[in-house]
Amino acid sequence: MMGTSSFSMGPFIEMFTTTLQNSANNSDQKETIAGTFATVGIKLYTEFTYLKLGSSQMRVKDRATGTVNNTKQFKSDGIEIGAGVNYQISKNIATNLGLDISYFKISPANNPVSSRLDYMSYSFVLGFRFAIPSGSNED
Repeated sequence: MMGTSSFSMGPFIEMFTTTLQNSANNSDQKETIAGTFATVGIKLYTEFTYLKLGSSQMRVKDRATGTVNNTKQFKSDGIEIGAGVNYQISKNIATNLGLDISYFKISPANNPVSSRLDYMSYSFVLGFRFAIPSGSNED
């Protein structure tokens, strides 16, 4: 992270996985969707707020067994934006609360879908930021 306590910026990397199961699963039919999402970007911090912007990639596998017996794999590039508020706990430690929005357009040209799909997710975020001081601690 580079900057001062009133304005700083730094890179971020996020990665998460998810697994969803169809609520209608039974002994004859089962559907599971598993996905991996990764984002690389930059966060800009002011004394009281932050803004983040990132480039994302998703990979999703939709597997149905039983009477349907089908597997589809999707992938897409997308964007993530986020904003929130900061609370400075000490000189080098802060916490933040915010909202992130991710958007992916899944195109039938590159994926086994019959029409374009739009995927959007909203996440409430609670984070902690630790700054490692460089140089003198004198103000």
